[in-house]
Parts: sequence; structure tokens; C-alpha cells
Amino acid sequence: TGKSYCASDDVWYLAGNVFLRLDMRIRVSALPDSTDNFVAWWGLTDVDTTTFNEPGNGAYVYVYHTDVNNTGFQFRTSASSVHTSTAISGFDAVTDFVKATILFKDTGTTKTAKLYINGSLLATHTTNIPTGNLNLSYGIRKTAGTTTRRAWIEYIDVYWNYQDNILI
Repeated sequence: TGKSYCASDDVWYLAGNVFLRLDMRIRVSALPDSTDNFVAWWGLTDVDTTTFNEPGNGAYVYVYHTDVNNTGFQFRTSASSVHTSTAISGFDAVTDFVKATILFKDTGTTKTAKLYINGSLLATHTTNIPTGNLNLSYGIRKTAGTTTRRAWIEYIDVYWNYQDNILI
């Protein structure tokens, strides 16, 4: 068991007329299972650096395991520790790095967050979109097992006030 976490000193404030694009290449060494269980995340979050628990607020790609039949990747948006989650699949982030793009759009009246993997739209959320101060972060928290598990990030690029016509 153990925890590792990294966050930027830069704070991104998400509220009112915000257009933000986050590009990153991510990968894990293996999926969690009942013997070696862990969670991992990449995105904009408010992770508590004291406890290193997974995010309560943010928009991020999430790897999880709850039982033998429930392991994989999700796109999560979270506000006040209430999550909207969409299971995502159709890619291999164990063997190869994948490009994950998260788009935030807050027009002042409508809020959306979208996830693209390798250029394909896999999830759109309109509920539990975070507002307020968030940090670029990624982390892994292992809860069971002794086999080493890793979560990698190759890069993160942030585009503030991106245009809708920028190619994914």
C-alpha cells in the first residue's frame, strides 16, 4: 500500500465564461485487481495533500477497482464530493500511452466537460462540473497488495480560452 501525488502550484479558477483545454498522455502499469488494488487519477483536482485521498472536486480520468467485475477507466466530474462518472473503454492505456483531452466550457449559464481519448469523444458531462480553484494533478493510491503499480504522465498542456475549432 502507499500513496504518491503531484500537483502544480498554478491554480486554475473555473467559473463563468471559461474555456479550458487540458491535453495529457497517460498510462498505467496494470489495471487494479482484488490482489493489487489501487486508484489513480490525472486532471484538474483539489486533492487533499494531507491525506492524499482521491479528488473530491475536479474533472479527471480515473482508474478504479471495486470488485472483480468492476475495474477500468472512468471520466469523472466532481463538485462538493458528488461525482458524475462515465465508464470509458476502447483503448489500451496499459500497453501504450494514450492522449487524453479534457475540455471545460462554462458560458456563465451552461457548463460542460468533455473527454476525448486519442481524438475520439468518449464522454460529455453537464452535471457536477467543478467551479473554483483547482490544480493540475495526478496521483496513485494503492490500498492492497505488494506488487508495484505505476501511473505515468508524459506531458500536460493547458490551453486557456481555447477556440472550439482547435483540433483535438
